[in-house]
Amino acid sequence: PFPDDDDVYPPAFNEDSRIRNAYIKAYILSTRHGATHSAVQEYLISMRDTLRLTEEATGIGIEGLDSMAVTLYTAER
Repeated sequence: PFPDDDDVYPPAFNEDSRIRNAYIKAYILSTRHGATHSAVQEYLISMRDTLRLTEEATGIGIEGLDSMAVTLYTAER
C-alpha cells in the first residue's frame, strides 16, 4: 500500500504491519498522550515480547522482529 520510494516514508513503514502498528501507537502515546521515553520503551518491549509469543504459538515468523526497535528514538530513525 505504500510507494516503493524509500525517501517518502521512514524505514519503519517498511516493517511488517504488526511491527509498524506498534511503532505508530508508540509515536501516538508519546506525542498525543505525553508518554515518557521510558514508558514508550516499556510499551515497545512488551509489544516485541507479545509478537514473539505469537510467533511461538502459531509457528509463523514475523520478518524483522529480531531487529525491532524498542526505543522511540530508534523507531523514529
